[in-house]
Amino acid sequence: MIATKPSTDYSVQIVPALQRIQHEFGYLKREGLEEAARDLDVPLHRLQAVASFFPHFRLSPPKKIVLSVCRDMACHMAGAQGIMDELRPVLGENVGVRGVSCLGRCDRAPAACVGITGEEHDHYHLGRSTGELKEIVEAYLRGEVPAPDLDADRGYGNETFVINPYGRDEPKYGAILKAISVRDKALGEATRILASKPGWSPMRIEQFRSAVLDRLEKRPGLGARPHAGGLVRYNFAGAEGG
Repeated sequence: MIATKPSTDYSVQIVPALQRIQHEFGYLKREGLEEAARDLDVPLHRLQAVASFFPHFRLSPPKKIVLSVCRDMACHMAGAQGIMDELRPVLGENVGVRGVSCLGRCDRAPAACVGITGEEHDHYHLGRSTGELKEIVEAYLRGEVPAPDLDADRGYGNETFVINPYGRDEPKYGAILKAISVRDKALGEATRILASKPGWSPMRIEQFRSAVLDRLEKRPGLGARPHAGGLVRYNFAGAEGG
């Protein structure tokens, strides 16, 4: 069997080539793509596939300003589609509004970035309303540069940086916490009963407990946990098998 040559890594050659084309023409001009495809010895459709994946590549001549709004799940739930629908008819012919995927700022949705023709880097604006984004774009049109939204300006600290996105005092997880409490109480009672019965060592009780938790996390069926002698399964009637 003849080994096939591994495919070219697009992140090594294709992306830099696309960046050079866009820097030269302001967008991915067809002639530039064709020349790059010949130089890299890759099909043109591969360059187009990579270009369509990354939101910052433009396949047509850009307007003076392009507002890109993330449309993936977190930003969609935060009203991204409504923002685009409202801004498209009011920002004028020099501004393009488009949906992209994903700007990587799901934590501050809706995420948007402003690209200006002739500039290499975009300006990020996060968690902004429709009205705020309209004012920001109009400022760019006047030649002003609004301050970008930086995480460093938010004053994160031990008191405010928490995993719970609803806030420390919000009872949003009440039902889940109650269910966990009931589960832990029932499991604790079960392990106490088993501890009083012959043949239930602490190790075997812990295996049982792990199997119960495993079963609760999966579809109905036998729980399973690995141990030194292989896979232990329980049918929760006290039987143990390997």
